[in-house]
Order: sequence, then structure tokens, then C-alpha cells
Amino acid sequence: MKTARRKALLAIILVIMGVMAAVFILFTVQNRNIQQEVLEAKVSEATGAVQQKFLEISDPVNRDLALLAKWGQSGLLNPSDTRSLNSKVIPLIESQSMVSSLIIADTDGREYFLLREKQSWLTRSAKAYRPGMQVTLSRWRTADKRLKTWQEKRTFDPRKRIWFAGALQTPDSGAIFWTDPYQFETARKPGITASVRWQSGGNDRVITVAALDILLDDLYRFLSGLRVTAGSQVLLVRKDGSLMAASKQDQSQQAMPAENVSFISASELQNGLLKDAMAVWANNQTAALVVKAFSSDGKKWWAGFQPLQSAKSGTWIGVIIPQQDLEGTLHQKWTQVILMAAAILAAGLALIIFLIRRYGQKYAGDAQTNGRAAGVDQHHLLKMITAGESSSLEFKSTLRTNLKTGKTDKAIELAWLKSVVAFMNSEGGMLLIGVNDESTIVGIEPDGFENDDKCRLHVKNLINQHIGAEFSSYIDYDLQSINGKTIVVVACEKAADPVFLKVGKNEDFFIRSGPSSIRLSMSQMIKYLEQR
Repeated sequence: MKTARRKALLAIILVIMGVMAAVFILFTVQNRNIQQEVLEAKVSEATGAVQQKFLEISDPVNRDLALLAKWGQSGLLNPSDTRSLNSKVIPLIESQSMVSSLIIADTDGREYFLLREKQSWLTRSAKAYRPGMQVTLSRWRTADKRLKTWQEKRTFDPRKRIWFAGALQTPDSGAIFWTDPYQFETARKPGITASVRWQSGGNDRVITVAALDILLDDLYRFLSGLRVTAGSQVLLVRKDGSLMAASKQDQSQQAMPAENVSFISASELQNGLLKDAMAVWANNQTAALVVKAFSSDGKKWWAGFQPLQSAKSGTWIGVIIPQQDLEGTLHQKWTQVILMAAAILAAGLALIIFLIRRYGQKYAGDAQTNGRAAGVDQHHLLKMITAGESSSLEFKSTLRTNLKTGKTDKAIELAWLKSVVAFMNSEGGMLLIGVNDESTIVGIEPDGFENDDKCRLHVKNLINQHIGAEFSSYIDYDLQSINGKTIVVVACEKAADPVFLKVGKNEDFFIRSGPSSIRLSMSQMIKYLEQR
């Protein structure tokens, strides 16, 4: 049996080595990766936050289009009935400040168009499409109060617009299609459109599409107002590498007026920072998420790009952040690392103190006995008996005699054998037979053995019969005399394999739980052995 000194020393050395390794790995890894990983995570978080902000725009649009599709499927949207459509769709547009216009068109070429103006609403309606046909335009104060009506020659076919074709190509009716930025026909400004298609009940031939438009001016104003850090900028990039920017703005300034917005190629950008950021995107656009550091005008920046809506999207959202805005995150992370190291050291110190106390109490006798029951002297036995039972020490009054009846009782033998099995399945321990629960030395004289050798043989036979001779190397036992009383000292070492108490055809598995031995069920035993 291992001595307490060897066990405690080994455990303490392992703890110290573990603590040193943990602190070393913590600082080594963090020193190498903290800047890249932390800043990448921060930029990625910022990019995701901007994308989420965009979803706050797109989600209501998607919801309104789904509502229009339900109305259309129920036959409530007739492109030829302008006044009725006004009453239904103007309240929707009013609630969506980013939506500039709405279009409802079908595969026959019929169209209803609604445009938000400053003080009024403009509608355009047309019947089945014919080249050069006249369309009716009206200006409305409210949904049912018309201010003016006139005719104009129709200049385009709505069925050839990308939002119409895109909705027709969606896999499911009711699925929302978002375009990349393009030039609006009526507003003569760039924007993006979301559209949805449906078929009215009972008419499988005609397919209708509803679309909601968002001007880049409004989207630009929204995006440029976002600030994930004090010096950050939000970018919108088209798949051809052009960047959304104000055409007449001084690009060296960070103020972003929401007028005359268009997409500008990287070669036309005057702002060196934006050019350098676009180079990051151009070199990494095959990835689903791009987070890179770059330098511009002697300063370090971080750029993050990801598709605006999905991996198949042709439009990317980007965030560029000066590294100085992220220094607080770095300092915070290093503070966390130092606190983690301190916690590891404190935990290691506490574990060392615990191990010293635990092994000092549990295996105090090992230093004197060198792991053998025969070496325990009276002084140490008395000290153990005075300390009382624990998870590693148990008392039994006799080996085989029931003191109440004065007769040999098999249950008495199985009781102390159960404790031996429990010690071997746990962390080892010592059993003193001839000491009662009150720590009184009563001796094994009531067991009536002819001599000590007979007693030892009886112990050996019981161990071989109920535990197994193969486990005898883990058990050492001897007889000791204290104050004229004979006791049996049984020292048990933790066994490498599970140990069972065999009684007839039954085999029971016991472990120590505090000062008691408890039997585990099959499932409990399996879980215990897995965690052992």
C-alpha cells in the first residue's frame, strides 16, 4: 500500500505541474492569439449587429409582402381597382418609413404603382400590356381623395423588371425575393426591391407579383447613421466591387449626406481609407465572413464583410473600425486573462492545502506502518480510535459473533467484508475489528478463536470466498493487542479493478460515502466507474 507521504507528494507535484502548465498555456496562447482572435470576434460581432439592423428593416417588409400575398390569393387585390387598392396599401406604406413605393403587376401586364411623395401619393395604373399604350396617373391627397389625373405613354413592361422575374423564379409561392441594387424606372434613383408572387384562387393562368421598393438614399442614411464604435463606418458593397456612396460628397469627410447616392467603383473612390477597405473585400470575397486588419494612411484598421442576407446574396455589408476603438476590448481581455491566471493559482493553492489535509487525516498511519497493518503501533491505533470513523476508517465490534445473541452470525462477517470491498472500490482505508461504534475497544475475544493463527486463517478464507484471492494483494491484515484486548487491523488499498462482494450467486458493488459503505445499483456502478 502506498504511503501517505508518497501519495500526498505525488498529488501535490501533479497539482503544481498542472497549475504551471495551465498558466503557461493561458499566457502563451493568449499572447499569440488575443489580438487577432479578440479583434476578429469584435469586428465579426459588429458586422453581425449591422446585418441584424438591416433585418429590422427587411423583416417588416417581408411581413407586409406576406400579407399582400394572402390578400391576393383571396382575390382582394385587383390591379385595375385603384381606389380600393389605395385604401388597403397606403396604410402599409405609411407604417414603413423606408419603403418609397409599391407595385402590383401580373403576367398579363396589368399594373398598379404607388409612390410616396412629400405631401401626397402618386398612382399609376395600366391594363393588359401593349407597347406604346397609355397609362393613367393620379395624385391623391388621401387614399380616396384624388387631386389630379392625367395620361402618359407607357415606356416599359413591368414584367421585364428584375423584381418580377426574380419572384417568378422563387421555388415557392409566397417566398420573398430581394434584388441587388438597381436603377428604379420611375424615381430614376437606385434602390433595392423585395417581391412576392401568388395566384388568385380559381385562376391558374395569371400570376401576380407585389413589390416594395427601398431607395438607396434612405438605406444609405440608415446605414451611415449606425455606429458600432466612435470611429467606425458601415459600407454596402455590390458583387461587382462597387461601393454605395454619395456622388457629390467629399469622400475625405465622414459626414454622409443622403442624397445623390449611387454605387461607385473602387477605382473612382477619392477616399484612401475606403479604397484600402475595398481591397480587403476584393481579396477575400469568396469567404462567407471576412475579418481582416489593414493599414491606411499610417493607421491600423479592421474590416469585416459578410453577405447582406445569405451566402448567395450579391450584396455585402461591411464595417471598418479603427484599432484604437478596440483597445478597450484588448485591455478588458487582458484583465480577464490575468484574473483567470490568478483564479487558477488560487484554485491550485486551495487544492494543495486540501490534499495535505486530506492525506494527512486519511493516511496518517501510513508514514509509521509503511502501508502494512502489522506495523501499526498502539499509540497510533489509539489516536485513530479517538479520532473516530471517517471515509477511510471504520470500526466493527466482532468478526463473526452477534453480541446480542452470543452466536455466530453470517451477517456479522458480511458486514465487515462489505466495508473492505467499499474501501477497495473507493480510495482505500482501514478497518478495525474489535472496536465498537462508540470508539470503545471491546476486542474479538467473543469470537472464540482458539489462537491468533486460527483467526488469521478465518479472515483469509472469508476474503478468498467472498472477495477473491486475486485481490489479496490489496489487503493486509494482522492482530494487535491494546489494553489487553485483541483487535484485527485490516488495511485496504484502492483496487485497480472493480471489486464485488460475492454471496452465493449474488455479487454486490459497494463504495464509501462518508463514514458509511453503500451499495450501488448496476446503472449507478457503471456511471461511478466511468467517472472514477
